Amino acid sequence: MPRPRFNKLAEKKRMQILETAAKVFAAHGFENASFNRILEQAGVSKGAAYYYFDDKADLFFTTVQHYAGQWIGEITQIDPAKLDRDSFWVAMGDLYHQPYSRFYETPWAFGVIQAAQRLPLEMLSAEGLTGYMNQLLTWLAAILKQGQALGVVRTDLPDDLLFAVISGFDRASDEWLVRHWSQLDRAEIDRIALQMADMLRRLISP
Repeated sequence: MPRPRFNKLAEKKRMQILETAAKVFAAHGFENASFNRILEQAGVSKGAAYYYFDDKADLFFTTVQHYAGQWIGEITQIDPAKLDRDSFWVAMGDLYHQPYSRFYETPWAFGVIQAAQRLPLEMLSAEGLTGYMNQLLTWLAAILKQGQALGVVRTDLPDDLLFAVISGFDRASDEWLVRHWSQLDRAEIDRIALQMADMLRRLISP
């Protein structure tokens, strides 16, 4: 968690630091990102930085919590219990489209969330991020259970294997989009998001 002095900064300065950090972490991942480079690009001296954060990890997880909290809070507004056979795959299509549309102008915000998902679970737990991840995973599990109850999601695989298949598919799709984001316009990203949702439907339908 950031130190109290960070939260007392003017909002414009706090957002400048978080945006700069997100860009560097998204481009290089946590391990390869340079703390000094982030500080230099954000216009923060190293001495001042330690008034705000304990270290690079503290800055990284503060940045992830800022962007992931907003994103997860938005997508988990969908109530799995309210989905029926007609609306299930429409909702799944929206789930794929919504984050890419939301982050179209700020792909680095999406990238830093992806960087966090590549870290070991124990590191996420140590930094207090498991709450966010558990909220998302619990909600996704409820979505799948509702799909199975409706007969639109396969039941012939163990639940943990089905979840692993979906997670692998999502990770590969997200990583590809992050790498190619600068080459795609909004219409192309929208088209690819819908195609990915259709691929997932064909992958996990009965």
